[in-house]
Amino acid sequence: MVEDDPDCAEVTCTIAGMDGHTCHAAHTGREAFEVATAVAPHVVMIDIGIPDGDGYELARRLRATTRGDALYLIAVTGYGDAQHRRRAAEASFDAYVVKPVLAATIRQVLADARARLR
Repeated sequence: MVEDDPDCAEVTCTIAGMDGHTCHAAHTGREAFEVATAVAPHVVMIDIGIPDGDGYELARRLRATTRGDALYLIAVTGYGDAQHRRRAAEASFDAYVVKPVLAATIRQVLADARARLR
């Protein structure tokens, strides 16, 4: 989970853990890239509005890694308009979720990712 709000990241990780997912929180793009390199996740939830760049660029960087094609990327953002959805698609996000996000939505998008990655 890449989220600049520590409380939001913690809640999201708690919800993900309810269904057996291991969740690592990062609060900047740089930290997220380092964690992803070390942990090799299957799914990455990325807030578009992160402090040291944006989630679109982070998605592109993650896709450019050797494991990039195997990642399921979920944009989690307060931006719900067509322009931001288009930009997310161009950055190769697999799913797009608009904040505020309900626990049921987090659980569903992670279930969708799990099903797709099987």
